[in-house]
Amino acid sequence: MTHRLDAHPGEWLDRTALLRFTFEGREYQGYSGDTISSALAAAGVPYVARSFKYHRPRGILSFANHDSNTLFQVDGVPNVRGDVTLLRDGMRVSAVNTFGGLWRDKARVLDRCARLLPVGFYYKAFYSKVLFPRWERMFRALTGLGEVTLGAGREATAKRYGFCDVLVIGGGPSGLSAALAAAQAGRATGRQRHWSGQCAIRPALPCSRLRLPPATTPITGSRWHSRHT
Repeated sequence: MTHRLDAHPGEWLDRTALLRFTFEGREYQGYSGDTISSALAAAGVPYVARSFKYHRPRGILSFANHDSNTLFQVDGVPNVRGDVTLLRDGMRVSAVNTFGGLWRDKARVLDRCARLLPVGFYYKAFYSKVLFPRWERMFRALTGLGEVTLGAGREATAKRYGFCDVLVIGGGPSGLSAALAAAQAGRATGRQRHWSGQCAIRPALPCSRLRLPPATTPITGSRWHSRHT
């Protein structure tokens, strides 16, 4: 059963390139251009994760690069973001934070005890200098995410340190206006965003009133920083 939309011009999928992968030991198919999440959604997978505390079933929430429900273990790598990770042929994908797999998670019994486990109960019920270290290890195991493969090789990731006089968070009309004013004053300006600002999407409405340059026009002395921590 497939839940895909019909093909249309300009789509990012290459429907001639079929990719096969497994999720929780079951075989599925996707296309080149799919993310892990979109391939699972198209395959009609009802849920892809378990909740952090009660291990309730969770489905896809969004495709916006911050969906905590789509953190997967992929080919031994933990906590891979499925909503932005492109599908590859032969991928082995599984859910994280389960005991016995997604479909038969043994920890789902905690949902039946929800009324007895209110927010913060563990700080009061189990807090003692003698017992708390034991309970703490148990709770960390129950609410953990991916499993680290100790034999995995080391992988260096790129990083860069940025320094500026003014940091503007947000790429909307107000953010662009502030960045423009700071840059014109001779300040080294950084602009942080997740996606393109509102001016890039709806330039006619707010930007015309603020007299801002088009979104494609670079602001001298400023620099975009996206997906930073």
